Amino acid sequence: MPPGITAAIAQEKRPSAKDRREMVRIIVEEMRLNEPNPSKSQCQTIAKMIVKRRKQKRISNAPEDIARGPVDQYGCVRWQPDCPPGETVESLKEKKSEMKDLYHTEGPASAERGYVIQLMKTTYYLQRKNINACPPPSIAELKTEWPYLFTPREMFSHFSLLTDINILEKMEQAMEEKGKVILRYFQHKTAGTSADEVECILVKYNKEEKCDPWPCVILLLMAHFKEKSEAFYRQM
Repeated sequence: MPPGITAAIAQEKRPSAKDRREMVRIIVEEMRLNEPNPSKSQCQTIAKMIVKRRKQKRISNAPEDIARGPVDQYGCVRWQPDCPPGETVESLKEKKSEMKDLYHTEGPASAERGYVIQLMKTTYYLQRKNINACPPPSIAELKTEWPYLFTPREMFSHFSLLTDINILEKMEQAMEEKGKVILRYFQHKTAGTSADEVECILVKYNKEEKCDPWPCVILLLMAHFKEKSEAFYRQM
């Protein structure tokens, strides 16, 4: 690459028109060594790779771990952390905008990309600042501003940063230790009684071979406390 391109990348500045043209010429020549007449989609793929390599430097200096604060009354340890070193609110807003564009073009599946995972971790400070705003934003507003935050991976990751608790491990442990006890309790409690919602759930569970008991346990508890399942989660 021309020296001006290297310097611009290091300083995070826009290269001059002359350097950009020289960069295009070099890349096209390299591409034509393998493909004399590259298609538009091939050019777009390579362009995205180049942009990704340049932007990777912007997040490479992000702290490996966000500083842990004191535990508050709700068990949170990173309720509102400091802005990460080397970043500003404006630079974090740029990353936020980039993620919104990525989500719009690639959808929720892109949440598994390492680049997106790192961007979400880097912008955690801004996420908390938005969530903790007064008046607080609505869920719909948050989903518009932080769409990746509502993907399973990032929801669990955010909770882990906020509380230092791996919620999936905790849920699995709780189900393993208490789920079977709860299931046996309801099986014993409904024996010989008239059919009701609890017994209907047990009947469906008993009909299924090798059925995962954990959804059944949740449904049983909700039925017992007369909670509406549709208000808690969506059944597929």
